Formats: sequence, C-alpha cells, structure tokens
Amino acid sequence: MKGAIIIFSLACFVNSVLGNNIECLSHYCECQPFLPKDLSLKKSLFFNKYPYPEHYAILGRAKELHCCIGGNFTSITWLKDDEPYPWTNFGSSLPILFAKNQSLVIVNMTPKDEGQYKCVASNGEENIDHQTMLRSYSLPNYHHLPVWNEEPMDHIITEGENQEINCSAVVGPQYNSIKLQPVKAYWKNAQGQILNSDVTEAIQDVSNDEMVYGIKLKLQEVTTENSGKYSCVIANHYGVLTKSINIEVVAESNSIHQTKPQIDAKLLEIFRSQSKIYDSIIRLGKTRSANDILRSLRSFKFQEL
Repeated sequence: MKGAIIIFSLACFVNSVLGNNIECLSHYCECQPFLPKDLSLKKSLFFNKYPYPEHYAILGRAKELHCCIGGNFTSITWLKDDEPYPWTNFGSSLPILFAKNQSLVIVNMTPKDEGQYKCVASNGEENIDHQTMLRSYSLPNYHHLPVWNEEPMDHIITEGENQEINCSAVVGPQYNSIKLQPVKAYWKNAQGQILNSDVTEAIQDVSNDEMVYGIKLKLQEVTTENSGKYSCVIANHYGVLTKSINIEVVAESNSIHQTKPQIDAKLLEIFRSQSKIYDSIIRLGKTRSANDILRSLRSFKFQEL
C-alpha cells in the first residue's frame, strides 16, 4: 500500500513537471489514486479523480460536479441529457464552470436540474468522456405549530417607567421558515387594534437549527392610560399561537418605591436592637456558663418586621 502511494505521488509530480494538466494542488480537482493503465503515454487523457456514476443533491442547496482530467487536454465540454452547455431550459440559474471547465456548480438545485450529465475532454486527437446521473432530494422538514420560546406574562408597572415585554416562539426549520413559509407576529391592544412599529420590535433568532420568531412590546414612560389587556399573536403556515396579558399601571404613591424608606428605617431599628443582644451574649460568654446565658436570653424579646 505504501509503495502504491509513493508511486502515485511520483506520478503526480512527474506529470506536473512535464506540464500535464493534473490539478495536484487544486481544491476541487485534486490528484487522486485513479491513474491510467499506461503512464508512459504523455498525451493520453485520463481521469485523475474517480468519476462517480451517480450524484445526489439537496433541493435548494448548491451542488458541484467534477470532471478532473489528467493529460494535455485542450477543451472540456458539458452536456445535460445530450444537450451541450449552455442550456436553454434549466431549473435554476445557469451553472457556473471553472477550473478550466473541470468543475460545474449548480447554485440552487431544483427538480428540473435532475438528469444525465456528461463531460467530454479532448486534446485534439483523443476524446474521453464520462456521464453521471444527478438526482435530488429534500431534507426532512419537521413542520409544526408555533411553540412558545418566551411566553409573555402579566405586568404591574409604575407610572412613568419604561417596560419591554418579549413574546417569541419556535416556528419551524430555519431555512424553510425564511424562504418558503410566511411567519407573522404582532401585538394587539384591548380594542383589537394591531400596534405599529413605534411600540413594537421584531425578534428573530435561531435555536437548535429552528427559527425563533416573535415581537417585543416597548412601552415608554407609561401612564394609567396604558393599563389594560394586550394580546400577542404568532402564526406560521400550520397554526396560530396567542397569549393575552394584563398590564396594570400604578401611580408612584401606590408603588413599593414610596414605602421603601419606611421599610429601610424599620430594618435599621431592628438591626440595632438585635446587635445589642449579640453584644450581651459575647460579654456573658466571657464570665458566665452556657446555662446562665440561656436563662438570660429568655428575658429578651426579638422584634418582628
């Protein structure tokens, strides 16, 4: 096996020195261990990459076909179902040829692009050809109804504050959702009116190769007029997901911010009181036994908030 590899490597080097068109350093048509029977024929044409009889392509994706030739070829011609390139009736945009026509790239595979592809290489004296059948298939699509990714909840907001509420769902495979299926997301107020982009913002992300789509509700400097029922709606080709929430806007005097100073003052008073107890325990521990300390603690009354 090692000997075959060494011979092959030397053949690749010799051919490159002699000027033959073996693309030993090419990414697409690299020199492969598929050599002609008689290496002594310098002008002989041969395939330096195994020509597969069948190829398969994913619908909607790019596909490459290769016709990698060794020897002094002067031209390579492609045919599809016996029609020479360029083709007039092709499913997508016309394929791209490069690397001296050794590689053919279909940018966006469609069912119409299926067929028998043939490449013919010539050096003016000799021709060699190969044909392959190209078929297509689609990836499995796990279509489903929207599934909650971030479900909105009820909110209590202090008057004058800003609030953002997210509403998003997993809507399906990302490539399918973007290219083929319509996806909608919007917020409605209590009157059933769809809120415009001034107070909403689209959410778009990818999770586990599936599309996450939704809508963010952006409330700025809220007033009591913003209180009420709001509904988030997310829909794809297979169904609709909706959730209604209640938003309550309270005046600042009724919020926790108003009572916070009072709570802080009460906590400080309790802390000072309990600190006296701890100090007493430390002093007693220096001169009294454990039983004496427990009897003393029974006389203290701990405060509750």
